[in-house]
Amino acid sequence: MNIESHIRKSFQRYAPSLDVPAELDTKVAKGLRRQRSRGRRVVRKFQRVVFIALLSACAVTATAAAASPEFADRIYGSFEEIKKNVATMTIQQYQKVGMKFAGAQKTLGEDYPVFEKLSKQMVAYKVEYANKHWQVDFSVLPPDTYAALKQLYGDIQPYFDRLNDLPAARDVLTPEEYEIYISAQVQRETIMSKAGVNPSDGPVQLKQLPKELRSEYKKAKSTILGVEERLIQMKDQK
Repeated sequence: MNIESHIRKSFQRYAPSLDVPAELDTKVAKGLRRQRSRGRRVVRKFQRVVFIALLSACAVTATAAAASPEFADRIYGSFEEIKKNVATMTIQQYQKVGMKFAGAQKTLGEDYPVFEKLSKQMVAYKVEYANKHWQVDFSVLPPDTYAALKQLYGDIQPYFDRLNDLPAARDVLTPEEYEIYISAQVQRETIMSKAGVNPSDGPVQLKQLPKELRSEYKKAKSTILGVEERLIQMKDQK
């Protein structure tokens, strides 16, 4: 089964349980404003966690094809097919997804098809294994699935770095450092999944997490922020 068919069939199975709040777009905007107010560390226009959540959310709304017809048709088959299985929401809430992909295509140029392919794979995994907030608990995945999804995170990260006008972490870090960086992303998402927090609501606060998970979360977050700071410094030095 190809990726497109897998996504469509998976959404038919899981659509009733997915959490796609009407105020998602507003929540994301507020979260980004809060992050920007914290200083220079957060410069990401394309955040994987938000980007994939919005893309996935579009797949469970009847406006997915309207937001970006060509892209939606390539992934979901057709507007009519997705409409059979999902509820209707306003175009305004999710039309930005189409704009995001248009911007990505312009920035990535000839590399865009690879980014789109990886995005499709990411959505397929999210639909299959993520909770209602699109967070995956890697600790419960079969070993082969764990390895494949972690590899996918490592493969797609350079494209998000480019979309954020940053040096690619994979090129800057040693292989060992990059492995630690991606592992930290995996660990952070696992903790958010276990805690049931929604990153689309804004930055996760320690008080939202169970006490036994806070130390691991702080460590993972520190690793991620350290890499981001390093990338920003390299960009500023150019």
